[in-house]
Amino acid sequence: MKTSPGLLFLATLLVVFAAVLAGGQVWALTGMVPLGIATGLVSGGLLGVGARTLLKHMAPGRRQFLGEFQGDLKESDFGDVAQVVSDAGPRGKIRHGVQERADRVAGSVRSLLIEGQQKKKGR
Repeated sequence: MKTSPGLLFLATLLVVFAAVLAGGQVWALTGMVPLGIATGLVSGGLLGVGARTLLKHMAPGRRQFLGEFQGDLKESDFGDVAQVVSDAGPRGKIRHGVQERADRVAGSVRSLLIEGQQKKKGR
């Protein structure tokens, strides 16, 4: 399938504007019109080639995405979540703190429950 005309128009417009910008920048810095035109043409050509390849990869119906891995996957390629979380990071500190202060947490929950029951009895 072909690239949609709208996307093709926008990509062409982007390449042309970038080439004009590059050529205009060189012309403004050096004051040489032929050098500015040459820079615009060269940068437009390079950007056009890059945009063309990118648009071919983005064409509908292509099965491979940019950066897609085509090789075989093994179970050893995946890491266990427990190995990734270390005690140095924020999650590891929280986990370590909860394990150390389990009695304090249980006491806090117990006191909240007792206070809630006493408030209900007082009504």
